[in-house]
This record gives sequence, C-alpha cells and structure tokens, in this order.
Amino acid sequence: MARKIQDTVKYFPHDCNASEGDTLTLIEGEYGNDGYAFWFKLLEKLGKSNGHFIDCNDPKKLALLSTKAHITSEKGISIVEMLADLDAIDKELWQHKIIWSQHFVDNVSLAYSNRRRTPPSKPVITSSNPITTSNNSTITPNKKISTRKSTQTKLNETKRDNTKALHSDAAAVKNVLITVLKTEKRFDGIDADKLFDDLWRDHGNEVIHNPDKLCRAYAETQLQINANSNGGHKESSAPVSDDGMEGLKVIGNDLPDRNEGLESI
Repeated sequence: MARKIQDTVKYFPHDCNASEGDTLTLIEGEYGNDGYAFWFKLLEKLGKSNGHFIDCNDPKKLALLSTKAHITSEKGISIVEMLADLDAIDKELWQHKIIWSQHFVDNVSLAYSNRRRTPPSKPVITSSNPITTSNNSTITPNKKISTRKSTQTKLNETKRDNTKALHSDAAAVKNVLITVLKTEKRFDGIDADKLFDDLWRDHGNEVIHNPDKLCRAYAETQLQINANSNGGHKESSAPVSDDGMEGLKVIGNDLPDRNEGLESI
C-alpha cells in the first residue's frame, strides 16, 4: 500500500535579520518578547500542520499554541489579529478562523520542488451553506461555530457579499485547475470547463483545503476516462484519491465513485 502523502515540513528558513522586518518590529513593539516567541511557535506549528494551515474553529488549538508560548489565550488571539492586519497571515481566511501564511509556504517551496510536486495551495471556503471542516466544526458565515465539545464562539462578520464570495471562490478553484492542466502535456485535450463543472458540482459546498491536489486528482481521473472511452468502454464517473491516482482500479466498464478517498482534501 502506498504511503499517504503529507504536506508538512521538518524545517523552515529563519533569517538572521528576521527581527529587522516590519512584522516582527511591530509585533515586538506591541508585545515584546511574547510577540516574538508566539510568531515563531506559530510558524513551527504551520510547518507541522498538514497543508500548512491551522483551523482555529476549535478554540483548543489556539489555546494550546498560546500556552506553548507562555501567554494567555486572549493575548494569543490579539497577536493573531495584528498579524492579520499586517498581512503576515491571510486576513480573509482569518475571518473564518483559519490561519494561513502564503509567505511561509513560499519560503518552504524548495522542499516541495525536491519532492517533485507543488506546495499546498491556499484553502478555499465557500459561503452558500454551512461547511463541515476536518475537525467537525460547522461554519456558517455571520453565525456561530459549534465544535465537537459544543463550545460556541462568534465568527467575525464576513465583509464580502455571499454571492460575490461564491463567484470568487469558484473562479479561484477554476484558475488552479487551468494551471494544473497546463503543467503537463498529457493533460492536453481535457475540457477545463466540463471538468470544473464536475468538480464544483461534487465539492462546491465544501472547504477545499488543497485545491491543487483536488484538481490534479480530477485531471488524472479524466485521463483514465478518456483512455477507457478510446478503448470502447462506456464513459462513467471515475474515482479519485487524496494523492491523485493511489487506489485507482478499472475492472471492465466499472469505475468506483469519483469522491472515494477525498475526505482529507
């Protein structure tokens, strides 16, 4: 059985002049050494987290991070809010209590080049319906968040209109799909519009934590559909898995459910 792919790193660059940057200068000016310690412990946690994001809809995650930095949860939240205002973390995703730093992912991109695959992409959140995330937290924009322990907290109001958010989210995922299709010549001939329609129909109401992996899985699946169609097989829905092709089987004309194995994407 193939080893499950994990989007994590063991190391990340720590520049000697990091304290001279605008982010740390302002964070340390406001919170002193507590701000410095929290920021780098946050980066360590991002590096160890699959997909390089932290879903803080479970309040325990940010509380644990604050405890490791020897500060209160309230101060931890305050520092994260400032990091979002400074664009050190993604401000839009933090509105949904998800911590993502594009700069951090860019800094560890060499590790993924050595693995011959692309780094994780920014998580995408749709806004039309409640969303169930990987930690079973149900998110509804402008409403409450229920965690596994029934702890309730107020979600920051979304600044975008829901319809615009949906359009933007769909466009973002489609752009990722188009990029994936252009990366390899073997994907030539795949209809991007039709493939996106299939993908969005299946996953448009979910948190898509890794759009690149999901789009690549659909592209790989479409290749298999095309191959079987050219061989005289009837076209049908095809399977995908969390790393694209792992676990795919074709027996006669039967192809398993396209969504099999996608829970972690």
